[in-house]
Amino acid sequence: MLDSHCLLFPEGTTVFNFFYGTDSPVFLFDADNDIFTLQSSQGSRQGCAAGTHGFCLGLHPMMSELQSLFPEFALRVLTDDVNALVPPPASGSYADWQLTYSRYADFLVALERLSFEHAGLSLNLDKAGLLLPTGAPLPSDEVRARFPPLFDFQQQGFRVAGRPIGTDTFMQAFVDEKVRDAQSKVVSIKVLGRKSPRAAHRLLTCCASKLMSYLSATVPPHIVLPSLHKFDAFIEAAFFEILSSSPIVCSEDRMFRAKLKLHLPTPVGCGLFKTADQGSFSWWSSVSSCLNDPLLFNVRSGLERFAGPAWDIMIDALGGDGSKLWTQVKHLLPKTAAGLVDGSRYSPLTVNKSRLCKVALKLLSTNNIEQFRSLSSPSLLSDDGCLTPADVIQANSHSFAGRIFASS
Repeated sequence: MLDSHCLLFPEGTTVFNFFYGTDSPVFLFDADNDIFTLQSSQGSRQGCAAGTHGFCLGLHPMMSELQSLFPEFALRVLTDDVNALVPPPASGSYADWQLTYSRYADFLVALERLSFEHAGLSLNLDKAGLLLPTGAPLPSDEVRARFPPLFDFQQQGFRVAGRPIGTDTFMQAFVDEKVRDAQSKVVSIKVLGRKSPRAAHRLLTCCASKLMSYLSATVPPHIVLPSLHKFDAFIEAAFFEILSSSPIVCSEDRMFRAKLKLHLPTPVGCGLFKTADQGSFSWWSSVSSCLNDPLLFNVRSGLERFAGPAWDIMIDALGGDGSKLWTQVKHLLPKTAAGLVDGSRYSPLTVNKSRLCKVALKLLSTNNIEQFRSLSSPSLLSDDGCLTPADVIQANSHSFAGRIFASS
């Protein structure tokens, strides 16, 4: 790793060697809970800010050699996740598909050998697999024998870099599983709330509400958004449950204002992030930023079926194509949904610096603040207790009470 870093980034050698030029102490507990120390002299350290940088530079020579051996494959690597995009045979014949599979088997052998020779790494066969396009034949028994026993020829979907790729059904099932995992963490936070409500609220606003952010940016919104709404409702209910163990009894109007304030940014509100708001824009923003990559741009036709639903969801989130919010954000977008893939706005020849998601979320926050204050106007005071003078004063006063839920 040190040699590769020095070769590829000689200007940073002195700084990097300051961190990794000597052995690293590793402290362990034995069966009697006594501490003993080991000296680690290989690999990057977990949690080290420079660790990923050093690991990737150490892997780079291996990837360069692998690419030269298999020039027809497009290799993409995310730290230690190696992904090969294999072009299907032009003929589409059964025999040519078997040759393609055999070529990929050779690739796996080379990947395993070079990984060990260059970096001392081993191939994790539990994650190894190939996602086949619709209509592709499965490998013959003879060809299948060339692959490891656990290798997966998948026709429905596959996980790549922590996100699902495949059919809508596969992606939906993947998202549902992730939501269940996230909800289990929220349940644990509620248990903590019995001892420290403030700490539990802090975890909800700053950690738990962000658990679905990555999927929001990588899964098409028409698939992930229903699950995000359910997750937001789950976190919202947990917030009120921590606030009061007994059911909160009040009018629907007052509860609506309370829920609205709950999601307002601090110090106006409690700062509970709404994943569904982000999910309406982050996929389009993420994908459009990636289309400056020539490889992704060349395979962008696969995005066509997602562009229309994503476009409609963005318009609806901003109140329609004639709304004030839409007019404030439409300059960051093409004229129609087709503009995502037609190359007119997003391509390797254009630089996409628009911060669509950030701008849209800021507009929604401002709009929600205005809505909350309009619902707390003195002109709406009533004798039925739905809006009292105390409600009006609290809603319109300059208070930092919201920081109770967001500050350390």
